[in-house]
Amino acid sequence: SGDATGFGVSGSAFLKLSDETKIGLSIRSGTSYEYDDGEISYTNIPLSQDEFYPTSASATSTMQTPASLNLGVAHQISRDLMITVELQYEMWSGVDSIAIEASETPSLSYGIGTEYENTFSLSAGAEYTVSDAIGVRAGVGYELTPVQDDYLDPRFPGADRYVFAAGGSFRTGESMLIDVVYMLENYTERESLNKNYNFRATYKTFRNFIGIGLTYEF
Repeated sequence: SGDATGFGVSGSAFLKLSDETKIGLSIRSGTSYEYDDGEISYTNIPLSQDEFYPTSASATSTMQTPASLNLGVAHQISRDLMITVELQYEMWSGVDSIAIEASETPSLSYGIGTEYENTFSLSAGAEYTVSDAIGVRAGVGYELTPVQDDYLDPRFPGADRYVFAAGGSFRTGESMLIDVVYMLENYTERESLNKNYNFRATYKTFRNFIGIGLTYEF
């Protein structure tokens, strides 16, 4: 566990091809997070190994997030219906390792290569304006995993995933807007042998997200 702060840059461009069709391009840099005051905690250590693992130890680490490039297109089919398509390219190859350094107890330090691959994701969605006060949205997406078979482990059980989302916006007055969203991520089942640990496992993951946003317009 630990706290860290990172800084990155992003930029975007917007092109209106016509009254109905618009294109957006954005790029985001990778960000590095330095964990200077982290802590490793150990529980359920076998008695035979108890002398090698303290209850806790101070540690430092660095976490890198990938840079990404996004291209989106929106088309207004009618006054009430808009469809969108987005292609995203994430540069995971810049995240080449995961390491933790325990300066007071060097035997607890470890590092592992990740060998992540750059990935693509594709998504599409639609927004329908029911009335001046209500708008509904739905979307689907597919994303490739950056984790290769030889490096898959329980800490990062990456797999290709399907994403399904639905939500809406509700205006409660002249100034207040409420947004709600539900999203399901269904990861494909994946079996692999991690060559670093000679550890074979089968992975299957579902994730659910619910979000609520409030916007007040002055």
